[in-house]
Amino acid sequence: MGYDGGMNRKLKWMAVVGLVLALLLYVGSYLILSRIAYAKARADGDTWGFWYVEPTGPSTETWYYWHCLCRRVYAPLNGFDCWLGTGTPPWNGGTWGFVREDSQN
Repeated sequence: MGYDGGMNRKLKWMAVVGLVLALLLYVGSYLILSRIAYAKARADGDTWGFWYVEPTGPSTETWYYWHCLCRRVYAPLNGFDCWLGTGTPPWNGGTWGFVREDSQN
């Protein structure tokens, strides 16, 4: 069996194409999710943060898990987006359930 330089070149080319497609998918999905989330946040009058996944439904664990996963996966792109001045950071967590009670003395 001899060295097949053509096959090696073809594998390298396929690897490069695969990496480029993965990067395009990563950046494209970030841009789509973040811009939809920015629009929803602005519509709600919130300019300080956004949810990748909207807090809906009876179970807060499910959507919050997906929001935290997106927040971690897209952290490098979101940091760059904020550095450019075109983005806002996602919310770290909600404060739902905390109610300030006025004390009456």
